[in-house]
Amino acid sequence: MTYTYEPFVMRRLGDDKIFLVSPRMSFEQFIDCFHFERPWFMLSVLDDGRLAITPNISALPLNLHQGFFPLDLFPSGWEYVTVKDETYPVIITAHPVLNYEEWIKSFERNVQLFAKETLAEFVLGSRELLPIQMETQYQTASRPSVTT
Repeated sequence: MTYTYEPFVMRRLGDDKIFLVSPRMSFEQFIDCFHFERPWFMLSVLDDGRLAITPNISALPLNLHQGFFPLDLFPSGWEYVTVKDETYPVIITAHPVLNYEEWIKSFERNVQLFAKETLAEFVLGSRELLPIQMETQYQTASRPSVTT
């Protein structure tokens, strides 16, 4: 069976965790590809040379914009931005990437290392631990009184 997104997939990288796709691929095809093939990221080289990284939110945490996403996956030395107030997170290099093949290789290497990291390695390598605040009393919701 062939899917409508297949002609737009130019390369599969990082043990099929990263797909390099045409920036002309429709969003409907992104969703289909995420659903059927389950890559972690789709990467596109935009016409102006910037790179657009679209994460698969069903495979990666939804807290991309809350500062808890493993930003070590992205090659260092670049500034990244996102599209404000949109329905789906897209991370974009703020400036054109002249040697994007080098950037892609670095990204692929980082994603592969992250994918193979064990839970023990993750916990031991954590830079900061955050205490969990437990509530000692349960909040009870009171019903509003109905006046007639």
